[in-house]
Amino acid sequence: MIMYAVYTRYTQMNLVKRFLYGSLIITAVEFILGLILNYHFKMHIWDYSNLHFNILGQISLLYSILWGLLSIPVSFLCEKLDKLIRIHSV
Repeated sequence: MIMYAVYTRYTQMNLVKRFLYGSLIITAVEFILGLILNYHFKMHIWDYSNLHFNILGQISLLYSILWGLLSIPVSFLCEKLDKLIRIHSV
């Protein structure tokens, strides 16, 4: 929902901004959920501590880059979905 809100509000973003926004949003959510689920509730759903450039094993630079790459097509999908919703809500 956060990504949908960002990508439909700022539709004139270039690919670099789409990558950065997506990477930052997903990484922030992953870090917060990791602290809650993995540290507080001891669920141990994921652990990036074996990867370089990780923070508390909850996020890593590698996965932040991968999330950013994945968010580029997702950003275009959000825009298409928003247009479709607007057409059918009229």
